[in-house]
Amino acid sequence: MSRKASSRNGYVAGHVGRKLFLVDIENYCGKPVLTEEDVAFVKEDLSKTCGVSENDLVVIGTSHSSNLICSWIGWPGARQVIMFGHDGADKALIDAVAEYRIETFAEVILISGDGIFSGVVEAICRCGVSVTVSSLARSLSRSLASVATRVHIVARPAL
Repeated sequence: MSRKASSRNGYVAGHVGRKLFLVDIENYCGKPVLTEEDVAFVKEDLSKTCGVSENDLVVIGTSHSSNLICSWIGWPGARQVIMFGHDGADKALIDAVAEYRIETFAEVILISGDGIFSGVVEAICRCGVSVTVSSLARSLSRSLASVATRVHIVARPAL
């Protein structure tokens, strides 16, 4: 499931290809309570499958304080954002996006299939930045898939 960006191919003038990763880690793990080992596994898995490098910006969203601590310990250097309640991690990630000049990134990779991200993904694409959504097929919102530049289906939950 892939479609080409209509306005550009992921290149940002004067930019060396830095990517922004938005990670709904609870969604990716498929469970509400995480351990440090879970987070370390996700970090390694995303490095292999999505090419996360030290130059990229990684933002991890959580909705539980214990998960925030595990993410902080398990993925040093990543920015941690938290919001409590229903869709808390999603809302925290959406708020974080507003703090960045999106046009300075070569690509945005969203690790979630939640439909709440459809509006922000559409806005990022309008800025001319490609967005890859990585999700389990059963968790992927149709509205999110329809606005993403590319969709990567994960064959199995991370854990």
